Amino acid sequence: MLANTQRGLTIKHACILYLTCVIPILTYGSPLWFLGRRQKLLLEPLRKVQNQGLRWLLGAFKTTPIPCLEHLASIPPLHITCHKLIMNYSAKLRTIPKSSEVAKRLPASWDTHIPTLNSNRKNTTESSQSPIHFIASHSHPHIEFVSPHINHPSNPTIPFPDQIKIKDSTDGLKRNEYRDKILSEISVLEECHASVLGYSDGHAAVSNGIRKVGVGYVIRAGKRTLSSSSVGIGPRANIYDAEMLGILLAFMKAKQIAENQGYRKIRIYYDNQSAVKSIADLSQHPCQYTSRAFVTAAKAFVAEHPERSIHITWTPGHNGVEGNKTADRLANEGARVAPNPIFNRTITWAKEQATRKTIRSWKKAWYEHSESRINSKYYIPRPPALKLHPIFTSSKLGRDIECRLVQYLTGHGHYGEYHAQFHHDVDPRCACGESEETIFHLTTSCPATAGHRGILSEFSTNINDPTLFGSLAGLEAVAKFIAKTGIGRRRGGPQAAAQAM
Repeated sequence: MLANTQRGLTIKHACILYLTCVIPILTYGSPLWFLGRRQKLLLEPLRKVQNQGLRWLLGAFKTTPIPCLEHLASIPPLHITCHKLIMNYSAKLRTIPKSSEVAKRLPASWDTHIPTLNSNRKNTTESSQSPIHFIASHSHPHIEFVSPHINHPSNPTIPFPDQIKIKDSTDGLKRNEYRDKILSEISVLEECHASVLGYSDGHAAVSNGIRKVGVGYVIRAGKRTLSSSSVGIGPRANIYDAEMLGILLAFMKAKQIAENQGYRKIRIYYDNQSAVKSIADLSQHPCQYTSRAFVTAAKAFVAEHPERSIHITWTPGHNGVEGNKTADRLANEGARVAPNPIFNRTITWAKEQATRKTIRSWKKAWYEHSESRINSKYYIPRPPALKLHPIFTSSKLGRDIECRLVQYLTGHGHYGEYHAQFHHDVDPRCACGESEETIFHLTTSCPATAGHRGILSEFSTNINDPTLFGSLAGLEAVAKFIAKTGIGRRRGGPQAAAQAM
């Protein structure tokens, strides 16, 4: 019922259901047996389930090439999915307690390793490598550390909530109204000379094939600049790490100045909403070390000083806040200075690399398939991606048109030429008298579809234009053409009448 090609779930919602409910079951326990190879005996039963799921959620025919289904559903081959899970698990090895059995059995280079516990088999060949060692081989002993339990549930999320405030939303105001409010607030604080104002930013770029990540901050009081700095944090970090560290460094410097010069208020303004929201969060999350350091320092600043206060405020980016402009320039400079990384790699960088390697492996597999099947390369020209194509997420086509679009792109659908391949008693001729009812004929020369061919020519005068199938606008035109002409309907099924879009 859910897979009904007329009234079933849309491809978007079917994908959500599949990724949420099926993939976790298929890959459950895979770190214990998957060693990065195409282990056919172990993977084959799971592949069969995934193949059936792909046909279900796309409304595709059983003969449709699986690589095409994986591509259209944005679901990688199962062995690539398992490898991505392994790489994501490896990023979490420093988040488990040191007393756990897994931590004790990590390789000798890890500080939680206990020599008396043998975590590998007697045979040290690659084929018999311990699952724990295999996962650890994708990580590093000095990856970013995350503590699983810091704040007791009975304690407030933010200590001293009357003095330490995190403002990460517009409070219901429109963006322009909120921007004006922030600018007015900063103007007042600069005039009263009782506050230290901090601004920070992060920057990431690739230069000569090398990633460079920088942090910049500026501390001001009134109209005076009291301190500024640019810091490089190394190639194995990403922009989120720079954003979180930027808030921490700006606050620590502002705290030092406030304590030395007698300021009672610290105000940090930042244009990354997610970083502002997470800076005082002690739960498990990437860059938790910045949150731990911030909370400890903030408590020390306001404890036993009720007149002191700290506000970390989100400001919309590129909206005329002078301090943020200066911090942005300093962050760009930070990406060019000699890096001083805190960790060998951060969790966010490790997960980003897992995604990059997944896409790279999938692109290679897709290239090998498309080179041997020229139609796949023509009708599905874009490279595979982990994010579902906008034609299935933003266009409201309906289940029927979505399924017929998939069948049109793959060439496996209710067309005379296709049916004649498997049922030799089926007449392959088109209703117009053409010897074979092919997708190309229906699209380019069939008299029955001539009245709606202008839908395609509005987008491109050449049916062979690769952008027709490689762009959202082109696919929307194709979907509209399918709906108006009724092509791809089952023979003997509902009348192939035009449909409203």
